[in-house]
Amino acid sequence: MDDKVATIDIPDTYLGLNVTEIKSANYPLNKLTTFNIGRYVSSIFTGTFDQFTAITTINVDSNNASLTSVGNVIYSKDMTTLVFAPNNVFLNGYFIPDTVTTIKQKALSNSGSTTNGYVVIPTSVVTVEQFGFYNMGTPLFTYHESLPGGWNANYKSKSTEKLYFASEWHLDDGVPVVNS
Repeated sequence: MDDKVATIDIPDTYLGLNVTEIKSANYPLNKLTTFNIGRYVSSIFTGTFDQFTAITTINVDSNNASLTSVGNVIYSKDMTTLVFAPNNVFLNGYFIPDTVTTIKQKALSNSGSTTNGYVVIPTSVVTVEQFGFYNMGTPLFTYHESLPGGWNANYKSKSTEKLYFASEWHLDDGVPVVNS
């Protein structure tokens, strides 16, 4: 594919069949910024967005019965599962909604290191699949006091990815700050 492609539209149907899943791509699209998902997609394979590091906009068709997008983040329709969030979501900080109970594999990935970025995880998140936080340079703050039993032992991909528990940080003007 052309590495100058800026938008991908996953159609509702292809050759008369509903498009129900998106599989990962084996080619980088360095200029891809917008990803539009059709109404019948119900499954997005792990790593689908790994090669698309410039994505800033994700839209899920409002008639999709399985998925939704809010603030360019893909969730299950009922907002209990975080499916994927692109890198730009973390730049100024991201509070995971307290409706989320599950973070899918590689849902938050490749965010790199950001000066002001962070992710705040509510206590409602009781399950994090393997590498739910993948290659994160952005600090993670949770309201949990310790690692919940439902989090995969490999919830993060590198030992340098820092997770701060509730007793290790506080909010200062709405921004998490590590306790001194």
